[in-house]
This record gives sequence, structure tokens and C-alpha cells, in this order.
Amino acid sequence: MCLFILPICVNAEEYIISELEIKIDVPSNYLVITRDNYKNNSGMESLGVTPEYMEQVFKNYNAYLDAFDSVTGQEIFIIVNPVNGDYSEYSVEELEELITALESYYASLNGKNIKIEVVNVNGINYFKIDYVQNGYYLINYYLVSNNNGYNFQIQSKTPLAESEKISFHKIIESISFDYEEEVPPVVEDNDVSSKDNSEEKKEDKDQSGKLFTIIGASIGVLIGTVIS
Repeated sequence: MCLFILPICVNAEEYIISELEIKIDVPSNYLVITRDNYKNNSGMESLGVTPEYMEQVFKNYNAYLDAFDSVTGQEIFIIVNPVNGDYSEYSVEELEELITALESYYASLNGKNIKIEVVNVNGINYFKIDYVQNGYYLINYYLVSNNNGYNFQIQSKTPLAESEKISFHKIIESISFDYEEEVPPVVEDNDVSSKDNSEEKKEDKDQSGKLFTIIGASIGVLIGTVIS
């Protein structure tokens, strides 16, 4: 099983865009720069960019994440622009009626070989826009919600292989909206003392509970084996 699983495993790191309340997993081969980490991101030196430069990129392009793969030259962006509308509750059929207008819009931006379809990822309908622009091959997953246009984009100077398209789709699958970091609970002094008392009682029960633990573990293994 390990021989089959290992080749398809890709290490990824979790990034939280606090301003957008978005969580996204990006493969570890990317250098990821966000509005939250650009001021102390030592990896930017390898790209020859400064915090001041990145600050202008984020501001001028409404970007919130810029991830760069120095081996392939591919780059991933999260860009959010204000839009008058909300398509988040639209059906697939209603969104498909907008494809022609979108194709015309991307053509006006010097887009070529434009292919647009509606795809559902984790219950969210995105416009998936595959096109070529100014020598770059791009794929956008685009969503309009609450007067914001969310654009998750990958760009490459060479055509994206099918495996690379699948990898990018998996990144989109990792996205969580309205994400908030968990705050550890505050432990009061009386909570600590009550916890100590409960631990003492627990120790008294440990010896008598060992037999039930062994039986329970055995049953669990048996059930797991049958299900497998």
C-alpha cells in the first residue's frame, strides 16, 4: 500500500489569509508570500524582491497571496477585486448563461484560446477559465460573492501538463472560507485544581480499567478488520 500511496503524496503547508478569512494549502515547493508574512519572509531574498516591492504588488493588484515555484517558474495568486454582485447562490445553469460575456471580457484583455466552464468544488460553483495571455498560460478559478470577485490563479510560461492542472485543482479543494484560527481556552486557577483532582481519580481507575481497555482494543481491531 505504501508503494502505491507514496508517489502521489505531496507535502503542503497551510496558509491563512486573515484579512479574507481564507485557509489554503500550498505545496511546499512554492515560496509563499502573503500580506501577513512579507515583512519578515527571508525566502524573498532568493527571488530578489524586497518587502517594499511586495507591498506595492499587494496594493496595486489587490493581491493577497503570491506563491512562486523557482524550479518550474509557475506562480499562484489570490486576487480579490470589488464587484457589484453575488453569484454564490446561482445554479450551474444560471452561471453558464454568463460564460459568453466572460469570454468576451477575457478576449478584450488580449486573451487567446479561452475555455470557460462551471465547476463545483466542495459545494462551491467556480468559473474555471483556461486561457493564454501575453505569453503566459493561465488557469483561473473565479467566484463572485458578497460584492467581491475571488480569483485563484496559476500562471506558467509553458503549457500546463494535465498533472499540473490536477495539482492546482487540489489546491482549490483545500480552500476554506470564513476560516478563523482556534483560540486556546483560558484556564482559571480553580480549573487547574479541579483538573488535578480528576486526574487523581483517573489514576485510581486506571488499574481496574486495563482489562476493559484490552477487550475494547481487541474488539476495535476485529471490527476494523471486518470493515476492511
